[in-house]
Amino acid sequence: YEALGCCRDARRPMGKTLHSNCGALTQFHTPSPENEAYIADAGPQQWRGVISVAYVSRSELQEAVQRLEQLKRQEHFRETQLEVGSWQEESQELPLRGPYGNRFRLHVASAPLALALGRGEGQPGRPGSDGSRCVGMDTLTLEVPVGTAERAAQFYKEVLGCQVVASSSDSAVRAGPELQQTLRFQEVEGSTGAELGEHMAIYVADFEGCFQRLLDRGLIWVNPRFVHLDKSTTLEEALHYSCFRFKDVVDVSTGEKLFELEHEVRNTKHKSWPMA
Repeated sequence: YEALGCCRDARRPMGKTLHSNCGALTQFHTPSPENEAYIADAGPQQWRGVISVAYVSRSELQEAVQRLEQLKRQEHFRETQLEVGSWQEESQELPLRGPYGNRFRLHVASAPLALALGRGEGQPGRPGSDGSRCVGMDTLTLEVPVGTAERAAQFYKEVLGCQVVASSSDSAVRAGPELQQTLRFQEVEGSTGAELGEHMAIYVADFEGCFQRLLDRGLIWVNPRFVHLDKSTTLEEALHYSCFRFKDVVDVSTGEKLFELEHEVRNTKHKSWPMA
């Protein structure tokens, strides 16, 4: 992640999880199987799709590519899946596969995106992010079963308050600062929609409303991996922890489960809120 342009959040101890700041507002949380009993036998976790990482300029992106190429030549990485692609002029991006199989898309941020994610001119960034050379994660593509993308977008709109972005090829939702972050649903033949242990942490302004809408649908969930952090089943508990979780994304009209993805939902009073 340092080669990618991230920097370790020095405020967080090097224990079960490595916190890597990707720009001023976004982070990768990468657990160590040696310290995680729940995933020790499952192998490295992979995001079911593509992770988009933005940079201030083409030169900053190219410096990241050079660091990744150097990393690939190191003995420890020779037998991994690390693969650095070539610049795609038409789509203005560079594909990358990480050492554990995660797929990335590297690109140059627009001015509004850089400003929204805390890397605009004159913006200092949050404490601990000064060493990051990325703008941040702006788009996540999630592979989902055929026939679920449009309905998933409606779930995120009605339950979490996201903005739906529809196109002829897929469905997506926007949220985050200035609506500059996107979760895109890509329908894939053979996808079961089952979660693989990965999760996504988000912050919401309408914390109590989101909790109630999920509770009414019976979707509030406690992850046994993280009961030392939060175990919210009531609104009072959610407010105490400033956090709750759910993992089933459903059809808002019928209640049919579409797919699974653990969401760690935080409010703006959470101790890790990056915009304080």
